[in-house]
Amino acid sequence: MRNNLPVTGRGFPLEPDQTLVSTTDLKGRITYCNPAFIRVSGYSREELMGQPHNLVRHPDMPEEAFRDMWQNIASGQPWLGVVKNRRKNGDHYWVLANVTPLMKDGRPIGYMSVRTCPQPAQVDAAQALYATMRDEARAGVLLHRRQAGRVVRDNLVGRLRRLFEWSIGRQLYAVLLLVSLLGFCAGRADGGAAMPALGAVLLAAAAAAAHLHRRAVAPLHQLLGFANRMAAGDQCGRGSRACRAGWAAFSAEPALWRVAPVICSIEAAVSSPNACPASGRT
Repeated sequence: MRNNLPVTGRGFPLEPDQTLVSTTDLKGRITYCNPAFIRVSGYSREELMGQPHNLVRHPDMPEEAFRDMWQNIASGQPWLGVVKNRRKNGDHYWVLANVTPLMKDGRPIGYMSVRTCPQPAQVDAAQALYATMRDEARAGVLLHRRQAGRVVRDNLVGRLRRLFEWSIGRQLYAVLLLVSLLGFCAGRADGGAAMPALGAVLLAAAAAAAHLHRRAVAPLHQLLGFANRMAAGDQCGRGSRACRAGWAAFSAEPALWRVAPVICSIEAAVSSPNACPASGRT
């Protein structure tokens, strides 16, 4: 892993409304960077273009964070995480980075990174986590890992916890299964007299679970797919028709409207890559 030195230990604060945007080819070489990214990095545009993006990597960043990032975006999925970067003069700055593969004909042709100012609590948590990861890497026993941007513990307790981390859909059907088992046991204890009523209850529970899945879970999965396609640059033909269909289903669910600003931000960033959606700057 590249080790950029020296470092000064001085922090460089980002403005709350600042958005840093860059794109790279599949090998991580910079193909575009907006003025905000150039200004914060401390390099000139000429010094950045064509160079490996790890030019701004800070030595405090553990290798595990970037392993997870590359594994995720190589599979076609976006990655989100708090990252500590190094400026040209050795100062550092923290960003909340969203890295997305850029797709063409179903294949990645590069990557786009959109970075914003993280919350202080996010920086504090990342500092503590990365210090732990560095200590574990030196000891040769890495217990804390990143998985799709999330922190997981690579031990028995962590694996058991992940085993029981069920999606909303699985939780709904698990409740239905539990109700079915309880109903079966109650029917057997009653000698079968209550079975017709229990059958009606189970049918109602099944209908309720299917209805909740259709109204809440399925639209969220659709939106995630549409957001990923838009962020990856799929804005024409089949992608646009799918997005319109997704918005039609989405608009019927007021409880999900809070997701709209996120989708709009992604669409704006892709349709105008030279713009900074969060700040209105170029």
